[in-house]
Amino acid sequence: MSEPKNDAQSGATNRAQVVPDTVKPADNSGTQALADFLQVVGSCVADLNTIAVGLSAIGQDHEKPEGLNINWAPKDPLVAARKARKAAVHAAMVVTVEALGQYVRTITKLPRLEKLTTEWNSRKPKPPSAAERFSELAKLLFVPICPVKDATDYDTRFRSCCVMLLIHWRNRHVHTDSNAELTYQEKQVVQAHEERIRNAYAGLDLDKLFGDFKHNRPTLKEATTLIAMTIQEVRAMDEAVYTCNDAADVQAWLDHYKLAERIGKIQRESKPEKQRASILRMLHTHAPRLKPWYEKFIPDPLIATQ
Repeated sequence: MSEPKNDAQSGATNRAQVVPDTVKPADNSGTQALADFLQVVGSCVADLNTIAVGLSAIGQDHEKPEGLNINWAPKDPLVAARKARKAAVHAAMVVTVEALGQYVRTITKLPRLEKLTTEWNSRKPKPPSAAERFSELAKLLFVPICPVKDATDYDTRFRSCCVMLLIHWRNRHVHTDSNAELTYQEKQVVQAHEERIRNAYAGLDLDKLFGDFKHNRPTLKEATTLIAMTIQEVRAMDEAVYTCNDAADVQAWLDHYKLAERIGKIQRESKPEKQRASILRMLHTHAPRLKPWYEKFIPDPLIATQ
């Protein structure tokens, strides 16, 4: 008779069932900010999955492997495994939200979003929270420019609200006195799409999700599902902004990634006829998604003067 699965084992099984709304293969489209976000979150999820698999091997009488020079002698190895899995889940949620915040900060440096950032900076006495910044940016990007009368929503707002739930959950992990949560209206948006969420995300139970949020006890399935939603959301946001409209957009990216300094160094140290090729090689290495926009909007001085 086989031994019953511990919590880490059952959690890993549940995660394997999660199927996002849309699954997109890796490609070279999108911003450098998206590439950075996916690298951080992808690595984080891979680490979480590895931890879950490793913890699933711990049984009631599990002993520390010989040669592992650490202090590990819990009274109950299964309880220790459950606590370790919870810590790993918390860490993955925190890393994902931090990566999302970095994405939002980077994207909003674009000149076309200057009005939004100016408005954020003007709010007194309290600046907008990370959840508010994300929500307002998503709405700006996803609501049609010329919506029908009284239309203030968009089809995937339920997903945006779930991402905000992840942000609030992160805050509860990091700040023990945090009472951040979805508004009544945001929760209603999520619940209105209960069937869609259940079908798209391996039977995710919203009542259990909100209950576990209230008691700060995320399951592996809940955490990885919210992370999957966040990845989808950032991909969708990036589709709305990744195209550089002009040289000002390109320059904003160069300044953010401190690549303008590298370009200046190349221009100072290279012969004029070799500068363009050297700059493009540098961009290919450090910001490959920015390279085609640089080629399009930043002219080659040698050609421009001919």
